[in-house]
Amino acid sequence: MNNAVHVIIIGAGIGGLTLAQGLRKQGIPFSVYERDTAINSRPQGYRLRLNNDGYNSLEKTLSETVFTQFLATATTTQAFEAVNSARQEKPSNIDAITGYEFPHEQGRGPPPPHAGFDPSKVKSVDRTVFRTLLALDLPINFDHEYESHTTKPDGHVLVTFKNGKCVTGTLLVSASGGFSKFRPPNTQHNLDTTGRAIYGKTPLTPAFEAVFPVSALQTTAAIGTRSPLVTMLTEPVRFNPAVYNAIPGLAIPPAYMYWVLVTNAETFGQYMSDAEISASRNNSEVVKEVVLKIATDWHPSIKILFEMQSTRDTAALRISTTPSDIAPWPSTTNVTYIGDAAHAMSPTAGLGANTALKDAALLCKLITEKGISESVISEYEVEMRKYAGVAINASRMGGVKFYNQPDFAACKEIV
Repeated sequence: MNNAVHVIIIGAGIGGLTLAQGLRKQGIPFSVYERDTAINSRPQGYRLRLNNDGYNSLEKTLSETVFTQFLATATTTQAFEAVNSARQEKPSNIDAITGYEFPHEQGRGPPPPHAGFDPSKVKSVDRTVFRTLLALDLPINFDHEYESHTTKPDGHVLVTFKNGKCVTGTLLVSASGGFSKFRPPNTQHNLDTTGRAIYGKTPLTPAFEAVFPVSALQTTAAIGTRSPLVTMLTEPVRFNPAVYNAIPGLAIPPAYMYWVLVTNAETFGQYMSDAEISASRNNSEVVKEVVLKIATDWHPSIKILFEMQSTRDTAALRISTTPSDIAPWPSTTNVTYIGDAAHAMSPTAGLGANTALKDAALLCKLITEKGISESVISEYEVEMRKYAGVAINASRMGGVKFYNQPDFAACKEIV
């Protein structure tokens, strides 16, 4: 690799940080720029479910030390298939109104795994812990929000940040998320899937555990109502102190119950408008009140999840996506995209993070093996659009089950 090469990564999310870790492993110079003021300046989400693609991407890309630390902080978990009780495909595990736990019917579980599937490579990780782990010992430039970029006469890319700083590099990679302005030119506006969600977490205290359903304290559960159609997934997240004490710089978080409540825009709109969703990003107390209103008639053993929630970590989301047939854009020598910046998708199938990790692994591999050129970037982008399109389609199927997500052609742009 030419010593003059320097990769500039915009965004210190898990995709950007995985790419940075891979470049460091290969001895390729890079810089990471992040708009937040610190790695923990705001809540970064909750539990992530990594599938075989995500696991394999990390194994190929991370150093042996960092990958071992990832395994130590992750838990092996069973694959879970979302269900839509309103369509009579399968009842929720627990009825939110009565608190009744439905028996598991033989033959009504998830479909058989595909050939080559390895259940030991399905991992649950806490997003904040995972991101912090990936960031350990990386030189990250915080408080640098992307403003613009131009190509210099020598082919290098000049990046300008809103704080006035400018940097020059060989390749600029946008890992800045689905709502960033730094995205491919033909994917500036995401599509509205008509899904709305509230994410949160509730501390696993003795008082909470004494009331919440025992079965749901052990594994993933689906809880919901049929009319209106509201579905919630929960999963307990616990941490091993011995593991965290062995990794310098990694603080152990308190155990919590991860939950996400999903419904359609019509139902959600009775409690919160889209404008209010946008305005709530800095006011999680408002979101807490909304979820309590949605659960007004829910059984006390379920409603306690919201009554005892960690308000700071509660967030509302308008679920968006890019179309599955991702339109190609002209590849260049010095700019490309990974993660949601290239292919936002509904979180209902849990594929967004895994696809971002796959992007990082593929781009790092190609740069390492072939260097940086227009043909290399084109090879990456063509392949990325193929598998990302498959993931977006699979994510839509989750949206159909949760809130009857329409075809992509029927989804309106979010402007």
